[in-house]
Formats: sequence, structure tokens, C-alpha cells
Amino acid sequence: LSSGINAEWPLRPGEKEDIEERFESYGNIRYVRMVYDQAKDRPKGTAFVQFKEKDGADACLSSSKSNPITLSNREISVRLVVDKSKLAFKEEKKSGGKDNRNLHLAMEGVVKDGTNAAEGVSKTDLLKRKLAFEAKKKKVPTATLR
Repeated sequence: LSSGINAEWPLRPGEKEDIEERFESYGNIRYVRMVYDQAKDRPKGTAFVQFKEKDGADACLSSSKSNPITLSNREISVRLVVDKSKLAFKEEKKSGGKDNRNLHLAMEGVVKDGTNAAEGVSKTDLLKRKLAFEAKKKKVPTATLR
């Protein structure tokens, strides 16, 4: 069983200490990990709080259900962290081995030489379209693009 929770709200840089202080009332904290947007170099709005004991996470979860947890007048959404192995199982079960991607969209813009659609299209344009389609096929190797 997990002793970690996932907290989501609009984060600001430097709030890690505020998060620790707010969640300490539920139990001893092992760590707080804020998720950052690498491109914007700022928090995404998600933090993971790992308690030293499972009782801390349980207390936090049960308290958040009856009385929303707030930080700087903002409500925090608190959930139990999902174990990666269970998540992978969920994805397999969900997909059932079927490829659910919309691969038909990869065929958009494809004009094959010798078809009615190719009439009036320059050879240069047809070549560019063919090369673009070949590049798509390499990016999606498991697809059955023809």
C-alpha cells in the first residue's frame, strides 16, 4: 500500500516549503516533489507528498474528503498515488491489445501517383507528399499504413 499522495493546484515557484508545512499536520513527511514544466521552468501544478508512514497519507486523504485542504486560499485536489505497476496493468486491460490510435489521420493529405487525386498535381508535389508519408511510416512503425 502506498504512503504517498498526489496534490494538484496552481503552484508558484518556492511553494515547496509551504506544501511541507501544510501537510506536516497529517504526519511526518519523507519528501515533497514538485513537477516542473521544463520548457517554461515553472511548476506544472502537481506535487507528490511522500509520508514516512501510511497513516499520514490515510489521515490526509480522509481529511480532504470531509474538509477540503487549502493553501494560500486555493483548494488542493488530493489523491492517493497510483503504483506504476498497477497503472501499466490498467493500460493493458483498457486497450485489450487493440491499437486505439487514430491512424487513419496519417493518411490525410496522401495523394498516390496514378490516382484521380493526382491529376493536375505536379511531380515535385507528389514527391514531397510521398516523402512525408514515408517519414510518417517511420515514426509509427507498428502501424499498418499503406
